[in-house]
Amino acid sequence: MNSNAYFREYSARAASGSAVLPRCGHCSTVFMPPRAACPECGAADPGWMPANGAAGTLYSFTVMGEGAQERIIGLAELDAITDGSKFYAQLLCDDTSQLTMGAAVTVGTADLGSGELVPVLTLRGAGND
Repeated sequence: MNSNAYFREYSARAASGSAVLPRCGHCSTVFMPPRAACPECGAADPGWMPANGAAGTLYSFTVMGEGAQERIIGLAELDAITDGSKFYAQLLCDDTSQLTMGAAVTVGTADLGSGELVPVLTLRGAGND
């Protein structure tokens, strides 16, 4: 399976409500983005591990658009991911004043208006738990 197929599998699992992370069956490295070979040992065909509820900290974010069109894209260091890889997704939070580097986040899935579930980050605390 090639890297595009892995990303499609990642997206299909999210669409069914299961956020996942790629995990190498050979060396146990957990990484992002999904790809056909482990970035640590090169083993082909990594498997998947559940990511719903995975905790981490916000590494960086950007706010795009304004008002009803505003979207926040977050980059997070997840506790489950091996050092070096980051998880990126739309960041959901009720209070943007709580957005700071190092803020606690969790992984989940949500329908962002397309009718399909996608992986998201949620800011923990401030009424978001």
